[in-house]
Amino acid sequence: MSRKEEVTTKRRKRKLVDKDVEVVVINNAKGMFVYESKNGDLSIELSNFGETEYVTYGELRKLKPFLANGQLVISEVNDDDTTIMDVVRGMRLTKLYDDILGTVLGYDPEEFDNVDLIESTDIEDAVLESDEDEFADMLKSKVRSRIIEITVGLYKDRRLSDRDKIELIEETRPEGEQETFWSDINASMKFGRK
Repeated sequence: MSRKEEVTTKRRKRKLVDKDVEVVVINNAKGMFVYESKNGDLSIELSNFGETEYVTYGELRKLKPFLANGQLVISEVNDDDTTIMDVVRGMRLTKLYDDILGTVLGYDPEEFDNVDLIESTDIEDAVLESDEDEFADMLKSKVRSRIIEITVGLYKDRRLSDRDKIELIEETRPEGEQETFWSDINASMKFGRK
């Protein structure tokens, strides 16, 4: 088998997804997510991290910038003949989901097409349960900014105290902000308490 034939057999063809297929998206941003289309036919308000919304595949296409930056994550597809990866391929977000499913959630690439649910806590759990090397890889992925945001949120909620991860987050900050990054967050937490 030639190399070209081998690559073609490994790569799965993009499936044509019906625009009315229902897709569940998760708010993956620590905070509120609000979107209203210019013509007003799609309005989404997700108040908290992990909150979900049902949209059609046709509507999902309008949300691609928020999927591409990781603010929203495709959680599941309500169609027996369509997988999360079918939707991902149709949206041309394959490299991003290679990082979400592989680097962050730890699936083997052969398993990607069998993933039928990504829960709101999966990425948080991956951050908490990862070792230092796995966490460093997450910080090199396409969802780096979300990993940082989620890690800071876990720290604020007093669910993360792993010194290695805290130091790795410090290293992502620009020169001059590294030393004060966590002390600024601690100060904001004290200020926010009543």
